[in-house]
This record gives sequence, structure tokens and C-alpha cells, in this order.
Amino acid sequence: MTGRRVDWIDAHFGPHLFPAAGLHGVERRRASGELDRAGLAPSLNALRKDLGRRTARMPGVLLEDKVAAVALHYRQAPEREPDVRAMMEMALKVMGDGWVLQHGKMVVELRPASANKGTALEAFLTEPPFAGRRPVAIGDDVTDEEMFRVVNACGGLSVRICETEAPTLARARLASPQALRDLVAELGA
Repeated sequence: MTGRRVDWIDAHFGPHLFPAAGLHGVERRRASGELDRAGLAPSLNALRKDLGRRTARMPGVLLEDKVAAVALHYRQAPEREPDVRAMMEMALKVMGDGWVLQHGKMVVELRPASANKGTALEAFLTEPPFAGRRPVAIGDDVTDEEMFRVVNACGGLSVRICETEAPTLARARLASPQALRDLVAELGA
């Protein structure tokens, strides 16, 4: 499960085609290989172009085209956070009902409200080979909280990777990605 597209997953893990959810659940490849994708809103194209023009005048603010969603990253220009938030609030008004803003680490994403990592996980858990299994979810961002909610309801293991004591639904914490790699190496030894 990732905020990136499924084709990004494939480019990094190919030639394997794992069951995967991309764009926070907007795209979902089932274990059968079938790819489900939420419908595209025609008005999103015009909005994407408008955001592209506006961000072109904002050095350090990056527009990420996620096909069925759009995100503005301000990691390289943290002082632009108020501008990015205001732009995305306006974009939400333009798109109307059925859309939500997803705030993450120095990014604001506009996506269909019907898709999130939790709903994607719920869908996976109704299908073979995942039905009846206890899920494990590891994440490092607020976009993972819906996934943690589902995992906890199923009696699974939810782990937040976070250097601070940020609020989370995860039932366990690791301080860093390196701590996760060390744990996996230890389990595999």
C-alpha cells in the first residue's frame, strides 16, 4: 500500500507483480492480477493544469500528477506550506463532494474520498489468499492511520515508524526505517 501509483511499485519490485494498492487505494491490483481503478473525474484535468501553472511560479513546490489524484509537495520550500494548503483547499471546493484532502509529510493530496489505505486493505481481506488472515501494517505517515484502524480491528499488528511520539492508532512503534530493517534481519537470521 502506497501513495504512489501501482506502476511505480512494479518498476521497483519487478519482475514480480504483487497484489498492491496505489494512490492510497485509488488503484488496487488483486491477487488475480486484475487492476481496479477508481473512475477519473474530467474536472481533475483542468484543475491539474491550473495547479501546474500556479506552482510553476513557486520554486520548491512540486506538483505530483497521480492520474486519479493530485498532490503538492513543499518539502523543498517549507515556507510555502500556507500557500499550498490554501491552494489545495480551493482545489477541494472546485472538485466538490466525493473528494478529500490528505495531509502527509510536507505534502497535501487531493484524492477521491472513497479510496484510502484502510478501504484498500478491507477489500484485500475479503479475497483469497488474504481472507481470514491477520494483517500486518507498517507505515510512517498519517496516510497510514486508516490502515492501522483496519489492522487493529482484525487483531493484526500495526507499527508506526516515527522518531517522535506523534499520535497514532498503531499499537507498536519503531524509531526509524533502519530499526525496521534491523528487526527484519534479526527475524530472518
